[in-house]
Amino acid sequence: LLYFDGHNTSGVAISDDGYVYVSGGGRIYSFEATHYKVYKSDYPIDHASFTLAGFTDISPSSTGITQGRGYKSLVVDSAGVLHLMTAHVNSLVLRNYNGTSWTTSVSVFDLTGIASPANALYYDTMVLGKEASGQKSLHVSMVYSDDAVDTSNSFATAGLKLLYVKYVMQADRTYKAYKAGGTEIVTLPVTHSTADIAYDGVAGASYVRIFGGIDVKTDGTPILAHILENKT
Repeated sequence: LLYFDGHNTSGVAISDDGYVYVSGGGRIYSFEATHYKVYKSDYPIDHASFTLAGFTDISPSSTGITQGRGYKSLVVDSAGVLHLMTAHVNSLVLRNYNGTSWTTSVSVFDLTGIASPANALYYDTMVLGKEASGQKSLHVSMVYSDDAVDTSNSFATAGLKLLYVKYVMQADRTYKAYKAGGTEIVTLPVTHSTADIAYDGVAGASYVRIFGGIDVKTDGTPILAHILENKT
């Protein structure tokens, strides 16, 4: 699943009924051009017949947006719907699988319009919300670098801004986006100017490194943890 490049991060998720989902691939590079792959275990993880060899390929079609930077995350909500988010040169793509079919890939975040969008987006992770009932929300953190802001900063190693967006799947399996305070971001895809800025490295004394994580409190408050690096 990892192929040849460390950017091809793998993902794993377990549904409430114990089925295991794993993902990999999708990195476009000089020596590979693989599509994103997703596999589902044939049995729940606690079933006597569960084995590491017993997985079925449920990957989305190779048509559409199925290749990018290799960064990805997947979660399974309480209804058994699998959500797969993948990172591309300057966008995030979200799709879901309901056990029968995949939705069409949809760009839910896009950096088009910044001065230097190439390789500027570093997608960190996506986690499920902790709603007591109903549709679980998806909480996403990411960093991006606008090289025009500070030419001394290489966006290959550090980002400038830490962003946050919450997505909620609708009955028709499309998504709506929200800020942390609950305000809907009406227009999709979300952009760097409409997302929540959790930390502004342009105005602050530090850059946001690309390593970090996110979790959500039971009241829906997101918690983001990232490494900061002094500009000097």
